[in-house]
Amino acid sequence: MFRKYFTERERYQLELLLNQKTPIKEICTILNRSKTCIYREIKNGTVEMLDTNLKPYKKYCADRGQQVQDNNSHNKGRELKITNDLAFVKFMEEMILEKKYSPVAVLEHIKKNHLEFKTKVCFKTIYNYIHNHIFLNVTTASLPMPRKKVEKKHDKKRQAYNHNHTSIEERPKEIYDRLTYGHWELDTIESGKGDKTCLFVFTERQTREELIFKADGKNQQCLLKILNRIERNLTAPVFRVTSTVTLFPMPRNKSASAL
Repeated sequence: MFRKYFTERERYQLELLLNQKTPIKEICTILNRSKTCIYREIKNGTVEMLDTNLKPYKKYCADRGQQVQDNNSHNKGRELKITNDLAFVKFMEEMILEKKYSPVAVLEHIKKNHLEFKTKVCFKTIYNYIHNHIFLNVTTASLPMPRKKVEKKHDKKRQAYNHNHTSIEERPKEIYDRLTYGHWELDTIESGKGDKTCLFVFTERQTREELIFKADGKNQQCLLKILNRIERNLTAPVFRVTSTVTLFPMPRNKSASAL
């Protein structure tokens, strides 16, 4: 019977045999491996190298094969605790299926009667194995009192919408042509420091001109203070040139409105 994995010593032995141009059939006999296993190991451990003339060539390296094996062993996850104890698995299945014991009751029965098994697990591990279909004959439905799966109800968040504002769909169509100055769009940029400060960014659609203001929060009061500041700085006649200001969705607000 051929072994499944190469050892590190066998990999260095394989590298030496390949360097000596030993036939694959003879290598199989020496290492007691199948041809498929030998070719797979050669494929995993082959690297591209450069000779003295800087010409690339491929060569099997035992270090590379061992590295691939270590990575695969690390990624395959933790081994099952009941793999090498078929007596425990059989006893667990009999107690659950025939005597209608729960996994907790089975473990207590083993402890009370001083039964000896190789496997030492807790009831949570047994439940996880049952839910993940590790046992061949025992499923969740086989348990004496299977728990019903509780479906979480995900309530849809109500969309915040200010009915006092005009919807973005109702703004004048000429705004989309970008032929008239004075149509602004407003968006917010949140702080990356985790505080409530943010930036209010006004962008003029025709010229791409931008006005950026820092505020202590992203609420209506902060926005009104900024609009009042713009009106004071530009004076009322100039400020009235602004035809529309379109407010794009802020965080937690899925609506957009035209002011």
